[in-house]
Amino acid sequence: MLKMYLQGCLAESSFSQVAEKDGKIIGVIMGQAKNNYKCLSHLHNIISARYHYVAMSFQAVKYKDNIDDYKKVQNTYYQLITGKENDFDGSLTLFAVTQECRGLGVGKTLLSYPFEYLKSQNTRNIYLYTDSACNYKFYDNHGFVRLGEENLKITRENKPSTLDVFLYEYTM
Repeated sequence: MLKMYLQGCLAESSFSQVAEKDGKIIGVIMGQAKNNYKCLSHLHNIISARYHYVAMSFQAVKYKDNIDDYKKVQNTYYQLITGKENDFDGSLTLFAVTQECRGLGVGKTLLSYPFEYLKSQNTRNIYLYTDSACNYKFYDNHGFVRLGEENLKITRENKPSTLDVFLYEYTM
């Protein structure tokens, strides 16, 4: 499921940046400016994401919970943004900083790169999805506005769990 998710992020992105420390990747951020996105240049990642989804589907018994949870999250994303799609001309598709480097300014520094890129593309309003498994309060503290949230029942490590999914916006 992680491969499918990451390929999807790559397929949707027109910008990426990594942070390194001592030769080790400690953070990554990806985004998209709608006016600079070219589907053909992302075709490999689009096909790869579909491949991983089909592979999981063929092994449905083994991956049933993963597939069902993935669909729940994707449907929730769709529900949260329905009616607002045209309000945005960009997005952040992936943003992660290693646990040991959080609180050191890595996220704030990484966030400046897509902001610079998105502004150069005349992007004015972006969105992102995140969830309670991530450090979503980072967005609350950096000028993002929470537009919506949904609570999902999922399976995590073969146990019932809950996941809060959020939609945020940022105006440049």
